Amino acid sequence: KDDAAKEGMSERKEEFKQLPTNTDLSSTKNKTNKIFVGGISWTTTDDGFEKFFKKYGEITDCIVMRDKVTRTSRGFGFVAFKNPHVVDQILSEKL
Repeated sequence: KDDAAKEGMSERKEEFKQLPTNTDLSSTKNKTNKIFVGGISWTTTDDGFEKFFKKYGEITDCIVMRDKVTRTSRGFGFVAFKNPHVVDQILSEKL
């Protein structure tokens, strides 16, 4: 396993969902480039989260959602890629 997995990505069962843009997903212009990632470890760092997904393609935005008071992970995050086809690749893999 890589360093990102050691930083908490493998401690919980991750969930990946493509965020819909509309009902017709048959063309490239209608594909989303952003995914929801649920079930991430509470100890996952922002750097580890980004490093894990960077191997799939160029990232335009990456965030682990955190509690406003404690600043600990809320167990989910979002990743946006420059190329929307990366989302299809990730969703078709077993991570």
